[in-house]
Amino acid sequence: MIALLAALSLYGAVSAYHEGRLGEAHAALAALAERQPRNPNVLIWLGAAQLENGGDAQGAERTLRQASKLAPRLWRAHLLLGVALAKQIDDASIFRKLSIASEVKKEFDRAAELSPGSLPAREALLEYALHAPAIAGGGTDAARREAAKIAEIDAFAGALANARIAGDFSTVRRQASSGEQLAALARASRSIDDFRRAAQARPLDARLRAEVGEAELAAGNATAALASFRAAAAIDPALAAAARGMARVYAAQGSGGGSRR
Repeated sequence: MIALLAALSLYGAVSAYHEGRLGEAHAALAALAERQPRNPNVLIWLGAAQLENGGDAQGAERTLRQASKLAPRLWRAHLLLGVALAKQIDDASIFRKLSIASEVKKEFDRAAELSPGSLPAREALLEYALHAPAIAGGGTDAARREAAKIAEIDAFAGALANARIAGDFSTVRRQASSGEQLAALARASRSIDDFRRAAQARPLDARLRAEVGEAELAAGNATAALASFRAAAAIDPALAAAARGMARVYAAQGSGGGSRR
């Protein structure tokens, strides 16, 4: 019974986080962490809330280091730890920046290693490459390598990654197979990019991931949309928007269900 109540408390705190009630979520998760200081899932969500509610990157770093120590194979702990470290780079001394950047990449690499099919982990590495100098493992060549790996997971996400590198979405538009899809993609491409940027900043936000799926579906890319809806459902299995989105994709594909693998 105690375990069930604890799970329900975590579910309520996570729901508040997803709904944007960050202060409430932060307070609930902090209270849970006091009662369950060795529960890595509680600590991961607390770290996410610390980053979102007030931007406490140093506090989030401490929390997420503890989570990754307790459960070193939970990829989200490493991903968020990388985010917490990255948020401290701007305020670091010139001598510390390179050291922090190296640790950021190490944590993102570890997240991608633990979850090879994780778009958030690969997209975090792409974001790193786009902003870090070549001496720190970033740069255009590194970004292109990450875009290729993203394309292996999701062809459309890979095309968007390459479009970000080039600053030109015309290549993505050429993937449209009809005039109607081309028009829809022209309207939605900016929204997809915006949503993906937001999802990178909030990698555990299932609602944002579902919104990416909605934008991709509006652009006529059912395969990419299905991947996004599935990612949202993996983060929050109870999220109705993810289930509805998958149902819409399956309905659009017809009764054959050939893309449900």
